[in-house]
Amino acid sequence: MKNWSISFADVDRQSFASKVGNGFMDYRDFFDFEPSIEGIEKAKKSKVFSLESRNTLVNVLKNQYETWDIPLPEQVNQLLKEDVFTVTTGHQLNFLSGPHFFFTKIAATIHLSKILGEACIPVFWLASEDHDFDEIASTILYGKTIQFAPEYSNAPVGRLKMTRSWMEEIQKAMEYISSPWAKTLIQESYQEGFPLSKCIARLVHACFGKFGLLIVDGDSQELKSRAFALFEREWKEQILSKSVETQNKVLSNYGLEPQVYHRDINLFKINDLNRIRINKGDHDFLQLKPEEISPNALMRPLFQETILPNLAYIGGAAEVAYWAQLKIAFSEFNVQMPVVLLRPSLFFVDPKHLLWLEKWGWKFNDVFSDEQALIKRLIHQQPDQFLAEPFIIDLNSMEQHAREQIEKIDPTLLATLGSEVEKMKGLWRGLEKKVEKAIKQKQEIEVQRIGKIKNMLFPDQVFQERKTNGFQFIQQESQIEELIEILNPIHPKIHAFLV
Repeated sequence: MKNWSISFADVDRQSFASKVGNGFMDYRDFFDFEPSIEGIEKAKKSKVFSLESRNTLVNVLKNQYETWDIPLPEQVNQLLKEDVFTVTTGHQLNFLSGPHFFFTKIAATIHLSKILGEACIPVFWLASEDHDFDEIASTILYGKTIQFAPEYSNAPVGRLKMTRSWMEEIQKAMEYISSPWAKTLIQESYQEGFPLSKCIARLVHACFGKFGLLIVDGDSQELKSRAFALFEREWKEQILSKSVETQNKVLSNYGLEPQVYHRDINLFKINDLNRIRINKGDHDFLQLKPEEISPNALMRPLFQETILPNLAYIGGAAEVAYWAQLKIAFSEFNVQMPVVLLRPSLFFVDPKHLLWLEKWGWKFNDVFSDEQALIKRLIHQQPDQFLAEPFIIDLNSMEQHAREQIEKIDPTLLATLGSEVEKMKGLWRGLEKKVEKAIKQKQEIEVQRIGKIKNMLFPDQVFQERKTNGFQFIQQESQIEELIEILNPIHPKIHAFLV
Protein backbone atom coordinates (compact mmCIF):
# COMPACT_ATOMS: atom_id res chain seq x y z
CA MET A 1 0.00 0.00 0.00
CA LYS A 2 1.19 3.50 -0.78
CA ASN A 3 1.25 5.50 2.43
CA TRP A 4 2.22 8.89 3.78
CA SER A 5 1.95 10.62 7.13
CA ILE A 6 1.37 14.01 8.70
CA SER A 7 1.67 15.27 12.26
CA PHE A 8 -1.34 15.90 14.46
CA ALA A 9 -0.26 19.53 14.64
CA ASP A 10 -0.51 19.86 10.84
CA VAL A 11 -4.28 19.50 10.96
CA ASP A 12 -4.81 21.39 14.21
CA ARG A 13 -6.24 18.30 15.91
CA GLN A 14 -4.00 18.33 18.95
CA SER A 15 -5.53 16.22 21.68
CA PHE A 16 -4.40 16.31 25.28
CA ALA A 17 -2.30 13.21 24.53
CA SER A 18 -0.44 14.74 21.59
CA LYS A 19 0.18 17.96 23.52
CA VAL A 20 1.85 15.96 26.27
CA GLY A 21 3.82 13.95 23.72
CA ASN A 22 4.99 17.09 21.95
CA GLY A 23 6.07 18.77 25.16
CA PHE A 24 3.34 21.41 25.29
CA MET A 25 2.38 20.10 28.74
CA ASP A 26 4.69 18.72 31.40
CA TYR A 27 4.15 14.96 31.40
CA ARG A 28 5.26 14.84 35.04
CA ASP A 29 1.97 16.43 36.06
CA PHE A 30 0.11 13.40 34.66
CA PHE A 31 2.47 10.45 34.29
CA ASP A 32 5.47 8.94 36.05
CA PHE A 33 7.51 8.33 32.92
CA GLU A 34 8.21 10.32 29.76
CA PRO A 35 6.42 8.96 26.65
CA SER A 36 9.65 7.87 24.96
CA ILE A 37 12.09 4.99 24.67
CA GLU A 38 14.08 6.60 27.48
CA GLY A 39 10.94 6.61 29.61
CA ILE A 40 10.38 2.92 28.92
CA GLU A 41 13.96 2.11 29.90
CA LYS A 42 13.47 3.93 33.21
CA ALA A 43 10.22 2.05 33.80
CA LYS A 44 12.03 -1.22 33.13
CA LYS A 45 14.69 -0.50 35.73
CA SER A 46 12.14 0.10 38.47
CA LYS A 47 9.54 -2.54 37.50
CA VAL A 48 9.16 -5.30 40.10
CA PHE A 49 7.15 -8.38 39.15
CA SER A 50 7.52 -11.50 41.28
CA LEU A 51 8.15 -15.01 40.02
CA GLU A 52 4.92 -16.06 41.71
CA SER A 53 3.00 -13.49 39.67
CA ARG A 54 4.77 -14.66 36.51
CA ASN A 55 3.82 -18.27 37.22
CA THR A 56 0.19 -17.30 37.74
CA LEU A 57 0.11 -15.30 34.51
CA VAL A 58 1.68 -18.10 32.46
CA ASN A 59 -0.70 -20.71 33.89
CA VAL A 60 -3.70 -18.48 33.15
CA LEU A 61 -2.52 -17.90 29.57
CA LYS A 62 -2.09 -21.64 29.02
CA ASN A 63 -5.61 -22.31 30.27
CA GLN A 64 -7.15 -19.45 28.29
CA TYR A 65 -5.50 -20.45 25.01
CA GLU A 66 -6.71 -24.01 25.55
CA THR A 67 -10.24 -22.71 26.18
CA TRP A 68 -10.05 -20.64 22.99
CA ASP A 69 -8.78 -23.64 20.98
CA ILE A 70 -5.72 -21.66 19.93
CA PRO A 71 -2.20 -23.14 19.75
CA LEU A 72 -0.14 -21.87 22.68
CA PRO A 73 2.46 -19.36 21.43
CA GLU A 74 6.07 -20.25 22.21
CA GLN A 75 6.72 -16.85 23.81
CA VAL A 76 4.34 -17.56 26.71
CA ASN A 77 7.05 -19.31 28.69
CA GLN A 78 9.39 -16.37 28.15
CA LEU A 79 7.28 -14.51 30.71
CA LEU A 80 8.79 -16.69 33.43
CA LYS A 81 12.11 -14.88 32.97
CA GLU A 82 12.63 -11.92 35.29
CA ASP A 83 14.07 -9.76 32.51
CA VAL A 84 11.12 -10.22 30.11
CA PHE A 85 8.37 -7.60 30.11
CA THR A 86 5.28 -6.61 28.16
CA VAL A 87 3.81 -3.64 26.31
CA THR A 88 0.03 -3.64 26.17
CA THR A 89 -3.02 -2.31 24.44
CA GLY A 90 -6.66 -3.19 25.00
CA HIS A 91 -10.02 -2.84 23.34
CA GLN A 92 -13.70 -3.57 23.70
CA LEU A 93 -14.97 -6.81 22.25
CA ASN A 94 -16.75 -6.40 18.96
CA PHE A 95 -18.24 -8.00 15.91
CA LEU A 96 -16.06 -8.19 12.78
CA SER A 97 -13.23 -6.13 14.34
CA GLY A 98 -15.41 -3.08 14.96
CA PRO A 99 -13.97 0.33 13.93
CA HIS A 100 -10.65 -0.09 12.18
CA PHE A 101 -8.51 1.57 14.86
CA PHE A 102 -8.82 -1.89 16.47
CA PHE A 103 -6.10 -2.92 13.99
CA THR A 104 -4.12 0.29 14.46
CA LYS A 105 -3.58 0.02 18.21
CA ILE A 106 -2.54 -3.65 18.05
CA ALA A 107 -0.15 -3.04 15.13
CA ALA A 108 1.39 -0.09 17.00
CA THR A 109 1.90 -2.24 20.10
CA ILE A 110 3.71 -4.90 18.08
CA HIS A 111 5.81 -2.17 16.43
CA LEU A 112 6.86 -0.94 19.87
CA SER A 113 7.79 -4.44 21.03
CA LYS A 114 10.03 -4.84 17.97
CA ILE A 115 11.81 -1.60 18.83
CA LEU A 116 12.40 -2.82 22.38
CA GLY A 117 13.66 -6.27 21.35
CA GLU A 118 12.99 -9.91 22.16
CA ALA A 119 12.73 -9.31 25.91
CA CYS A 120 9.52 -7.34 25.34
CA ILE A 121 6.28 -9.15 24.42
CA PRO A 122 3.25 -7.34 22.94
CA VAL A 123 -0.04 -8.07 24.73
CA PHE A 124 -3.67 -7.50 23.77
CA TRP A 125 -6.02 -7.10 26.74
CA LEU A 126 -9.53 -8.40 26.09
CA ALA A 127 -11.98 -5.98 27.69
CA SER A 128 -14.42 -8.83 28.13
CA GLU A 129 -16.15 -7.59 31.29
CA ASP A 130 -17.62 -4.44 29.76
CA HIS A 131 -21.42 -4.62 29.86
CA ASP A 132 -22.23 -1.71 27.53
CA PHE A 133 -23.52 -3.78 24.63
CA ASP A 134 -24.85 -0.73 22.80
CA GLU A 135 -21.29 0.42 22.14
CA ILE A 136 -20.51 -2.73 20.16
CA ALA A 137 -23.99 -3.54 18.83
CA SER A 138 -23.36 -2.36 15.26
CA THR A 139 -20.63 -2.10 12.70
CA ILE A 140 -20.45 -0.30 9.35
CA LEU A 141 -19.23 -1.93 6.13
CA TYR A 142 -19.36 -0.02 2.83
CA GLY A 143 -21.95 2.32 4.31
CA LYS A 144 -24.19 -0.55 5.44
CA THR A 145 -24.93 -0.90 9.16
CA ILE A 146 -24.84 -4.43 10.54
CA GLN A 147 -26.89 -4.49 13.75
CA PHE A 148 -26.70 -7.03 16.58
CA ALA A 149 -29.57 -7.13 19.07
CA PRO A 150 -28.60 -7.79 22.72
CA GLU A 151 -29.76 -10.96 24.45
CA TYR A 152 -29.11 -9.55 27.94
CA SER A 153 -28.74 -5.81 28.31
CA ASN A 154 -26.52 -5.78 31.42
CA ALA A 155 -24.44 -8.91 30.91
CA PRO A 156 -20.63 -8.77 30.52
CA VAL A 157 -20.26 -8.98 26.76
CA GLY A 158 -17.37 -11.44 26.84
CA ARG A 159 -19.56 -14.10 28.43
CA LEU A 160 -22.37 -13.76 25.91
CA LYS A 161 -22.52 -16.69 23.50
CA MET A 162 -22.93 -16.29 19.79
CA THR A 163 -26.58 -16.85 18.94
CA ARG A 164 -28.12 -17.97 15.68
CA SER A 165 -29.43 -14.45 15.05
CA TRP A 166 -25.96 -12.99 15.54
CA MET A 167 -24.52 -15.58 13.17
CA GLU A 168 -27.13 -14.54 10.60
CA GLU A 169 -25.90 -10.95 10.87
CA ILE A 170 -22.31 -12.15 10.49
CA GLN A 171 -23.34 -13.94 7.29
CA LYS A 172 -24.99 -10.76 5.99
CA ALA A 173 -21.79 -8.86 6.62
CA MET A 174 -19.79 -11.52 4.77
CA GLU A 175 -21.71 -10.64 1.61
CA TYR A 176 -19.99 -7.25 1.58
CA ILE A 177 -16.49 -8.67 2.12
CA SER A 178 -14.71 -9.81 -1.03
CA SER A 179 -11.43 -11.04 0.50
CA PRO A 180 -11.25 -14.86 0.91
CA TRP A 181 -8.58 -14.31 3.58
CA ALA A 182 -10.87 -12.07 5.66
CA LYS A 183 -13.87 -14.36 5.18
CA THR A 184 -11.90 -17.36 6.40
CA LEU A 185 -10.72 -15.49 9.51
CA ILE A 186 -14.25 -14.43 10.36
CA GLN A 187 -15.80 -17.86 9.73
CA GLU A 188 -13.22 -19.59 11.91
CA SER A 189 -13.45 -16.98 14.70
CA TYR A 190 -17.21 -16.42 15.04
CA GLN A 191 -19.10 -19.65 15.56
CA GLU A 192 -22.49 -20.27 17.10
CA GLY A 193 -22.22 -21.10 20.80
CA PHE A 194 -18.79 -19.51 21.24
CA PRO A 195 -18.53 -16.85 23.99
CA LEU A 196 -17.80 -13.50 22.36
CA SER A 197 -14.46 -13.35 24.22
CA LYS A 198 -13.42 -16.59 22.49
CA CYS A 199 -14.45 -15.20 19.09
CA ILE A 200 -12.34 -12.06 19.53
CA ALA A 201 -9.37 -13.97 20.91
CA ARG A 202 -9.42 -16.26 17.88
CA LEU A 203 -9.77 -13.31 15.48
CA VAL A 204 -6.93 -11.34 17.09
CA HIS A 205 -4.69 -14.41 17.14
CA ALA A 206 -5.44 -15.17 13.48
CA CYS A 207 -4.51 -11.62 12.49
CA PHE A 208 -1.58 -10.95 14.82
CA GLY A 209 -0.45 -14.17 16.51
CA LYS A 210 2.36 -14.83 14.03
CA PHE A 211 3.84 -11.43 14.94
CA GLY A 212 4.39 -12.41 18.57
CA LEU A 213 1.20 -11.01 20.13
CA LEU A 214 -0.18 -12.59 23.32
CA ILE A 215 -3.81 -12.23 24.34
CA VAL A 216 -4.98 -12.09 27.95
CA ASP A 217 -8.47 -11.93 29.41
CA GLY A 218 -8.59 -10.28 32.82
CA ASP A 219 -11.87 -12.08 33.59
CA SER A 220 -9.99 -14.83 35.45
CA GLN A 221 -10.28 -16.22 38.96
CA GLU A 222 -6.51 -16.63 39.29
CA LEU A 223 -5.66 -13.14 38.05
CA LYS A 224 -8.30 -11.51 40.21
CA SER A 225 -7.03 -13.44 43.21
CA ARG A 226 -3.62 -11.82 42.62
CA ALA A 227 -5.32 -8.43 42.65
CA PHE A 228 -7.81 -9.06 45.44
CA ALA A 229 -5.88 -6.87 47.91
CA LEU A 230 -6.23 -4.01 45.42
CA PHE A 231 -9.99 -4.48 45.20
CA GLU A 232 -10.35 -4.85 48.98
CA ARG A 233 -8.52 -1.61 49.69
CA GLU A 234 -10.71 0.18 47.17
CA TRP A 235 -13.83 -1.12 48.91
CA LYS A 236 -12.60 -0.30 52.42
CA GLU A 237 -10.84 3.02 51.82
CA GLN A 238 -12.24 4.43 48.54
CA ILE A 239 -8.67 5.29 47.51
CA LEU A 240 -9.37 5.70 43.81
CA SER A 241 -12.18 8.18 44.32
CA LYS A 242 -10.08 10.41 46.59
CA SER A 243 -6.94 10.30 44.48
CA VAL A 244 -8.72 10.88 41.17
CA GLU A 245 -10.54 13.86 42.64
CA THR A 246 -7.19 15.37 43.61
CA GLN A 247 -5.64 14.61 40.21
CA ASN A 248 -8.65 16.11 38.43
CA LYS A 249 -7.71 19.45 40.02
CA VAL A 250 -4.35 19.21 38.23
CA LEU A 251 -6.23 18.74 34.97
CA SER A 252 -8.44 21.71 35.74
CA ASN A 253 -5.35 23.88 36.20
CA TYR A 254 -4.73 23.28 32.49
CA GLY A 255 -8.35 24.02 31.66
CA LEU A 256 -9.10 20.32 31.05
CA GLU A 257 -12.20 18.34 31.97
CA PRO A 258 -11.86 14.78 33.38
CA GLN A 259 -12.33 12.10 30.72
CA VAL A 260 -14.00 9.54 33.02
CA TYR A 261 -16.28 10.09 35.99
CA HIS A 262 -15.16 8.37 39.19
CA ARG A 263 -17.42 6.67 41.74
CA ASP A 264 -17.14 6.27 45.49
CA ILE A 265 -16.26 2.63 44.83
CA ASN A 266 -15.01 1.75 41.36
CA LEU A 267 -15.94 -1.92 41.33
CA PHE A 268 -18.78 -4.12 40.09
CA LYS A 269 -20.27 -7.45 41.08
CA ILE A 270 -20.24 -9.72 38.05
CA ASN A 271 -21.90 -12.93 36.90
CA ASP A 272 -22.97 -14.36 33.55
CA LEU A 273 -26.08 -12.20 33.32
CA ASN A 274 -25.25 -9.00 35.18
CA ARG A 275 -22.54 -6.53 36.07
CA ILE A 276 -23.83 -4.47 38.99
CA ARG A 277 -22.13 -1.52 40.65
CA ILE A 278 -20.84 -2.03 44.19
CA ASN A 279 -21.90 0.89 46.34
CA LYS A 280 -20.46 2.37 49.49
CA GLY A 281 -21.63 0.40 52.52
CA ASP A 282 -22.51 -2.63 50.37
CA HIS A 283 -21.33 -5.36 52.77
CA ASP A 284 -22.00 -8.09 50.21
CA PHE A 285 -18.40 -7.46 49.15
CA LEU A 286 -17.21 -9.56 52.09
CA GLN A 287 -18.97 -12.60 50.65
CA LEU A 288 -17.75 -12.12 47.08
CA LYS A 289 -15.16 -14.40 45.54
CA PRO A 290 -12.36 -12.70 43.53
CA GLU A 291 -13.88 -13.83 40.22
CA GLU A 292 -17.16 -12.13 41.20
CA ILE A 293 -15.48 -8.71 41.30
CA SER A 294 -14.98 -6.57 38.22
CA PRO A 295 -13.04 -3.28 37.96
CA ASN A 296 -14.59 -0.28 36.23
CA ALA A 297 -12.84 1.80 33.54
CA LEU A 298 -10.68 3.69 36.07
CA MET A 299 -9.80 0.68 38.20
CA ARG A 300 -9.00 -1.55 35.22
CA PRO A 301 -5.56 0.05 34.53
CA LEU A 302 -4.51 -0.61 38.13
CA PHE A 303 -5.71 -4.22 37.89
CA GLN A 304 -3.92 -4.63 34.57
CA GLU A 305 -0.61 -3.30 35.88
CA THR A 306 -0.87 -5.52 38.96
CA ILE A 307 -1.07 -8.75 36.97
CA LEU A 308 1.23 -7.95 34.01
CA PRO A 309 5.00 -7.24 33.90
CA ASN A 310 4.08 -4.23 31.85
CA LEU A 311 6.21 -1.26 30.78
CA ALA A 312 3.94 0.70 28.43
CA TYR A 313 0.30 1.07 27.47
CA ILE A 314 -0.78 2.25 24.00
CA GLY A 315 -4.21 3.86 23.76
CA GLY A 316 -6.30 6.39 21.92
CA ALA A 317 -6.60 10.03 22.91
CA ALA A 318 -9.51 9.36 25.29
CA GLU A 319 -7.65 6.48 26.95
CA VAL A 320 -4.52 8.56 27.47
CA ALA A 321 -6.70 11.29 28.98
CA TYR A 322 -8.22 8.99 31.59
CA TRP A 323 -4.87 7.40 32.44
CA ALA A 324 -3.81 10.98 33.24
CA GLN A 325 -6.43 10.97 36.02
CA LEU A 326 -4.67 8.04 37.72
CA LYS A 327 -1.18 9.30 38.55
CA ILE A 328 -1.90 9.74 42.28
CA ALA A 329 -3.95 6.53 42.42
CA PHE A 330 -1.03 4.43 41.18
CA SER A 331 1.13 5.92 43.88
CA GLU A 332 -1.49 5.37 46.61
CA PHE A 333 -1.96 1.72 45.63
CA ASN A 334 1.81 1.24 45.32
CA VAL A 335 1.49 0.01 41.72
CA GLN A 336 3.96 1.21 39.10
CA MET A 337 2.38 3.33 36.40
CA PRO A 338 3.53 2.36 32.90
CA VAL A 339 4.64 4.68 30.14
CA VAL A 340 1.41 5.84 28.48
CA LEU A 341 1.63 6.33 24.71
CA LEU A 342 -0.79 7.73 22.14
CA ARG A 343 -1.58 5.36 19.30
CA PRO A 344 -1.13 6.66 15.75
CA SER A 345 -4.20 7.58 13.72
CA LEU A 346 -5.01 5.93 10.41
CA PHE A 347 -7.06 6.69 7.28
CA PHE A 348 -7.60 4.51 4.23
CA VAL A 349 -7.86 6.54 1.03
CA ASP A 350 -9.53 5.58 -2.26
CA PRO A 351 -7.19 6.11 -5.29
CA LYS A 352 -9.83 8.10 -7.16
CA HIS A 353 -10.20 10.44 -4.19
CA LEU A 354 -6.47 11.03 -4.21
CA LEU A 355 -6.65 11.87 -7.93
CA TRP A 356 -9.35 14.44 -7.19
CA LEU A 357 -7.20 16.06 -4.52
CA GLU A 358 -4.26 16.20 -6.91
CA LYS A 359 -6.46 17.72 -9.62
CA TRP A 360 -7.43 20.51 -7.23
CA GLY A 361 -3.84 20.98 -6.12
CA TRP A 362 -4.66 19.96 -2.55
CA LYS A 363 -2.79 17.85 -0.02
CA PHE A 364 -4.27 15.21 2.28
CA ASN A 365 -3.94 17.72 5.16
CA ASP A 366 -6.54 19.92 3.46
CA VAL A 367 -9.39 17.42 3.87
CA PHE A 368 -9.45 18.11 7.62
CA SER A 369 -11.00 21.52 6.89
CA ASP A 370 -14.74 22.05 7.11
CA GLU A 371 -16.65 20.87 4.01
CA GLN A 372 -18.14 24.30 3.30
CA ALA A 373 -14.70 25.87 3.62
CA LEU A 374 -13.40 23.37 1.06
CA ILE A 375 -16.24 24.15 -1.34
CA LYS A 376 -15.52 27.87 -1.00
CA ARG A 377 -11.84 27.23 -1.62
CA LEU A 378 -12.68 25.25 -4.76
CA ILE A 379 -14.87 28.08 -6.03
CA HIS A 380 -12.15 30.66 -5.41
CA GLN A 381 -9.71 28.53 -7.38
CA GLN A 382 -11.83 28.83 -10.52
CA PRO A 383 -10.54 31.23 -13.22
CA ASP A 384 -13.99 32.81 -13.44
CA GLN A 385 -14.78 34.22 -10.03
CA PHE A 386 -15.88 37.38 -8.35
CA LEU A 387 -14.61 38.72 -5.01
CA ALA A 388 -16.27 41.59 -3.21
CA GLU A 389 -13.24 42.48 -1.12
CA PRO A 390 -11.43 44.71 -3.71
CA PHE A 391 -14.62 46.77 -4.13
CA ILE A 392 -15.08 47.00 -0.36
CA ILE A 393 -11.50 48.28 -0.05
CA ASP A 394 -12.34 50.95 -2.61
CA LEU A 395 -15.51 51.78 -0.64
CA ASN A 396 -13.45 52.23 2.51
CA SER A 397 -11.15 54.60 0.67
CA MET A 398 -14.07 56.58 -0.77
CA GLU A 399 -15.77 56.66 2.63
CA GLN A 400 -12.69 58.19 4.20
CA HIS A 401 -12.45 60.83 1.48
CA ALA A 402 -16.17 61.66 1.82
CA ARG A 403 -15.90 61.74 5.60
CA GLU A 404 -13.20 64.44 5.42
CA GLN A 405 -15.42 66.66 3.26
CA ILE A 406 -18.71 66.06 5.10
CA GLU A 407 -17.15 66.67 8.50
CA LYS A 408 -16.32 70.24 7.41
CA ILE A 409 -19.86 70.84 6.21
CA ASP A 410 -22.12 69.01 8.68
CA PRO A 411 -20.66 66.40 11.10
CA THR A 412 -24.16 65.13 11.96
CA LEU A 413 -24.30 63.51 8.52
CA LEU A 414 -21.34 61.23 9.24
CA ALA A 415 -23.61 58.58 10.79
CA THR A 416 -25.73 58.58 7.64
CA LEU A 417 -22.59 58.21 5.54
CA GLY A 418 -21.46 55.20 7.57
CA SER A 419 -24.88 53.58 7.33
CA GLU A 420 -25.06 54.03 3.55
CA VAL A 421 -21.56 52.66 3.07
CA GLU A 422 -22.43 49.55 5.11
CA LYS A 423 -25.47 49.02 2.91
CA MET A 424 -23.28 49.17 -0.18
CA LYS A 425 -20.82 46.72 1.34
CA GLY A 426 -23.75 44.38 2.04
CA LEU A 427 -24.81 44.65 -1.61
CA TRP A 428 -21.31 43.71 -2.80
CA ARG A 429 -21.11 40.78 -0.37
CA GLY A 430 -24.57 39.61 -1.44
CA LEU A 431 -23.47 39.78 -5.07
CA GLU A 432 -20.39 37.72 -4.22
CA LYS A 433 -22.61 35.02 -2.70
CA LYS A 434 -24.81 34.95 -5.80
CA VAL A 435 -21.76 34.58 -8.02
CA GLU A 436 -20.44 31.82 -5.73
CA LYS A 437 -23.77 30.03 -6.05
CA ALA A 438 -23.62 30.28 -9.84
CA ILE A 439 -20.06 28.90 -9.92
CA LYS A 440 -21.06 26.17 -7.45
CA GLN A 441 -23.86 25.10 -9.81
CA LYS A 442 -21.41 24.99 -12.72
CA GLN A 443 -18.99 22.94 -10.57
CA GLU A 444 -21.70 20.64 -9.20
CA ILE A 445 -19.75 17.46 -9.93
CA GLU A 446 -16.63 18.75 -8.18
CA VAL A 447 -18.66 19.91 -5.19
CA GLN A 448 -20.24 16.45 -4.92
CA ARG A 449 -16.77 14.94 -5.00
CA ILE A 450 -15.77 17.01 -1.99
CA GLY A 451 -18.78 15.58 -0.17
CA LYS A 452 -17.82 12.03 -1.15
CA ILE A 453 -14.27 12.47 0.14
CA LYS A 454 -15.47 13.96 3.41
CA ASN A 455 -18.07 11.22 3.83
CA MET A 456 -15.49 8.48 3.35
CA LEU A 457 -12.82 9.97 5.60
CA PHE A 458 -15.16 11.56 8.18
CA PRO A 459 -18.46 9.64 8.19
CA ASP A 460 -20.95 11.51 10.40
CA GLN A 461 -18.10 14.05 10.90
CA VAL A 462 -16.09 11.46 12.85
CA PHE A 463 -12.65 10.11 11.98
CA GLN A 464 -13.06 7.14 9.61
CA GLU A 465 -11.11 4.91 12.02
CA ARG A 466 -13.82 5.31 14.67
CA LYS A 467 -16.73 4.39 12.37
CA THR A 468 -15.80 2.10 9.50
CA ASN A 469 -15.13 -1.60 10.02
CA GLY A 470 -11.54 -2.72 9.53
CA PHE A 471 -12.38 -5.49 7.08
CA GLN A 472 -13.59 -2.93 4.56
CA PHE A 473 -9.91 -2.11 4.05
CA ILE A 474 -7.83 -4.94 5.55
CA GLN A 475 -8.04 -7.57 2.83
CA GLN A 476 -4.84 -9.58 3.24
CA GLU A 477 -2.15 -10.41 5.78
CA SER A 478 0.49 -8.34 3.96
CA GLN A 479 -1.47 -5.21 4.84
CA ILE A 480 -1.19 -6.07 8.53
CA GLU A 481 2.56 -6.45 8.08
CA GLU A 482 2.67 -2.98 6.53
CA LEU A 483 0.69 -1.49 9.42
CA ILE A 484 3.09 -3.03 11.93
CA GLU A 485 6.03 -1.63 9.98
CA ILE A 486 4.67 1.93 9.86
CA LEU A 487 2.64 2.57 13.03
CA ASN A 488 5.07 3.84 15.67
CA PRO A 489 3.52 4.97 19.01
CA ILE A 490 6.76 6.61 20.12
CA HIS A 491 6.28 9.24 17.41
CA PRO A 492 2.55 8.98 16.70
CA LYS A 493 1.31 10.56 13.48
CA ILE A 494 -1.75 10.56 11.27
CA HIS A 495 -1.15 8.02 8.51
CA ALA A 496 -2.95 7.64 5.19
CA PHE A 497 -2.90 4.39 3.23
CA LEU A 498 -3.98 4.08 -0.39
CA VAL A 499 -6.22 1.03 -0.88
